[in-house]
Amino acid sequence: MLDTIVRFFQEGGPFMYPIAVVLALGLAITLERFIFLASVGRKNRVTFERAILPLLQKRDYQRAMKAASHSNSAIGSIMGAGLGRLISNSRREDIEYAMEEGLMEAFV
Repeated sequence: MLDTIVRFFQEGGPFMYPIAVVLALGLAITLERFIFLASVGRKNRVTFERAILPLLQKRDYQRAMKAASHSNSAIGSIMGAGLGRLISNSRREDIEYAMEEGLMEAFV
């Protein structure tokens, strides 16, 4: 198998080198994005499960909003926006809209 790949590369001529460089760059970017997204997902999960969810289950929305606003994770800004509207007795559509805005702000 390796012999076939080496022979294919050698027969491709000088154009195979730029292709190999682009392949290496693509793999490096893919690996970096995977590591970044995994760390962000883990950070969001920990923030939500440990800080925000227990307060939401107790219906302590004020403290949940405070915990969300002090968090530097994406889920914190999204939940903070929604909880801010929930506390002010807004309609469901307003809460959803606020959370959508929080989502857009979190990933900009």
